[in-house]
Formats: sequence, C-alpha cells, structure tokens
Amino acid sequence: MDHSIPSSSSSSLQSLRMLALSCRLEKMPQWITCLQGLVRTYLKWSGLRQDPLESLQHLPNLVQVTLIQAYQGEGLCFKAGGFQKLKELYLEELKELRWMRVEDGAMPRLQQLNLQGIPLLEELPLGIQHLRQLQKLDLADMSSQLIDKLESEGGGQDYQQIAHIHQVIISRWTDEGWNERLLSRK
Repeated sequence: MDHSIPSSSSSSLQSLRMLALSCRLEKMPQWITCLQGLVRTYLKWSGLRQDPLESLQHLPNLVQVTLIQAYQGEGLCFKAGGFQKLKELYLEELKELRWMRVEDGAMPRLQQLNLQGIPLLEELPLGIQHLRQLQKLDLADMSSQLIDKLESEGGGQDYQQIAHIHQVIISRWTDEGWNERLLSRK
C-alpha cells in the first residue's frame, strides 16, 4: 500500500492540526514527520509493527496522542528530548505491549497518562518518575500483577515511583460497569 502524498499537497499538510486515522497501516507513513503544525493525533486499528513513537516524537506542537489497537509491538520507549509539548497520552488495547520506558527528558509537560486494556504490562513504565508534571494517571483494565503491586501494603517501590502524581485512578470493568477508585495517598 502506498502511503505517499503528492508533493503539491505536502505544504498544505504542514498546517494540519489534527490527524485521525482509523485504518490498518502496519507502518507509519513517512509524511507524518512533515506535519509540523500537528497538535493532536489519533490512531486506531492501525496494526503497526514498527514503533510509532519514532515518527511522532519530534513533532514540535503535538499536545495529545491517542493509540487504540494501533501497535502490535512488545515495547515502547519514549526517548529523551521527544514529545516536548505533549500533555495527554492515551494508550488503549495494546494487547502485545509488555514494557514501556520513559527516558529522563521525554514528555516533560505530560499531565495526563491513560493506560487501558494492556494485559501483558505487569509493571509501571520504567522511568515514570521522570514525568514530573504528571497530574493524573488512569489505569483501566490493567493486569492484576500491576495493580496488586500498587495496592500492596506499604506501597512498595512501584508506589514510590508514582507518589508525585496527584491523582491515580484504578478502574476495572465489572458486570455493573466501571468500578473506579482513587489510589490512597500514603
């Protein structure tokens, strides 16, 4: 499948502020790196096998990223210097994701992180303590191993990594709907 855009269209794409793609891609289109005005991006059902962060991390105005069933890889690494203006990150239904890493200097303005339906992620993102501006962490339908570590008596090391976050919400889907609770502060 050809994901190229005619060069005559590329200049008008530079002013594009929102991009929503709900389709199978397998790899990120190369032209995405040219979207310098992009503020929000929403990728769903993409089936990406390559890490989508490589194409998105240096877009200078990106404030919100949503990935829903968009990536089939085992890991995501948010590299130092990447996503400098990002404030909201939503990662949902990434069924193969086993690990996440946040390098110091990545996403320095991130305020909200939502992780939902990532069953193989059994630990908090390595380096989550580097997200000093993070105000809200929402964990919905995550592995019981991850949640148990956060709720263990005394908090443990996992809790210490998120102690700076003002609001940590743990949600599980039950027969009655979403059961949400605020993780108590120690």
